[in-house]
Amino acid sequence: MRFEYKFLVHNKLRDTLRAELQPFVVPDHFICANEKKEYTVRSIYFDTRRFDFYHEKLEGLKVRKKIRLRGYDQREDRSRVFLEIKKKIADHGYKHRAQLYYKDVQELFLSQCLERSILAGDDPARAVQEAGRFFYHVQRQALKPVVLITYDREAFQGKLDPALRITFDKRLRYRLYPGLDNLYDEQNLQFVAPHHFILEIKFQTGFSVWLQAILKRHLLQRSGFSKYAVCLEASQVLQRFQRGHAFAFFPGGLPVSANNPRVSPSPKSP
Repeated sequence: MRFEYKFLVHNKLRDTLRAELQPFVVPDHFICANEKKEYTVRSIYFDTRRFDFYHEKLEGLKVRKKIRLRGYDQREDRSRVFLEIKKKIADHGYKHRAQLYYKDVQELFLSQCLERSILAGDDPARAVQEAGRFFYHVQRQALKPVVLITYDREAFQGKLDPALRITFDKRLRYRLYPGLDNLYDEQNLQFVAPHHFILEIKFQTGFSVWLQAILKRHLLQRSGFSKYAVCLEASQVLQRFQRGHAFAFFPGGLPVSANNPRVSPSPKSP
């Protein structure tokens, strides 16, 4: 269990924030192994026919979840991916995940023979249990792939508190209705909020004084920014659906405020 705070920040602040964080953080081990000092996060999100998971966010439910298939960087012969359930209870985040080779994904979804495809790791029983939890939701709610979301991430952890994790998620892009074989695709992706990046802070106890000072100095305020919700809204696919007596989308994107500017799709990345 950990707290998760998000901030939508203009790109012009990225270098400044990175420099101010530098005395207190180190790159995480994924960054250290990457010459570009960033890595690419790729996720296929699942939802119901009427986008129930999107509505959980829209309606501000304290308990909500996301179901996704996640991979990283470029596809290789033995690329590993994760079946993930991301659960939020208020500001607390929980994650259930099971690992497998990407080449086995199609077969697993067809056969759902977990023991044959899931990578056991240190706890084989738990790995199969987590995969079973994933497919329970897929079957029970008739979930389908809805959107591919891709972005590039810089990731850091605290020098004195390794549980503190700070990420810059940038160049957010998406594609509607992908197949399971499209996880690593870069073709036909649409950019969203091209002039901003998402600053995420994940921690277990509390903010350090130095981190509070940096956020205050730049007048950064927490945002309810959801990559999944914003990409769906940018696609305008939600205009076809109603829930109750209201259309199930934010007209024009997220509400506009000084610290949460309107987002819009763009064909080009900064």
